[in-house]
Amino acid sequence: MTRDAHGMAIKATHIIVDGKSIPIFKDPITDDGTKKSAKGYMVVMKDENGEYYKQDEVSRKDEKFGALRVVFRDSKLYNETTLAETRKLTELTERELAE
Repeated sequence: MTRDAHGMAIKATHIIVDGKSIPIFKDPITDDGTKKSAKGYMVVMKDENGEYYKQDEVSRKDEKFGALRVVFRDSKLYNETTLAETRKLTELTERELAE
């Protein structure tokens, strides 16, 4: 599975410059609406069917309660995942998709 399978990629949606919060996003004028990105703080949640969805422009407090986890921040690694764990997760996903 690649980002192209979903027609999107998340790079950054929010920055802080000189203590000021700034939501960042793209919304190309030549686009048909499929390339518009998330804006500001966002949260990824699971619905009642176990499907993931995103909600953008949430508060900083709400952003901390989603499914996303910090992996790398300020030169420090958090929530490290081994290659074996990643492979196991990938195999599970492929098996589920085949059903």
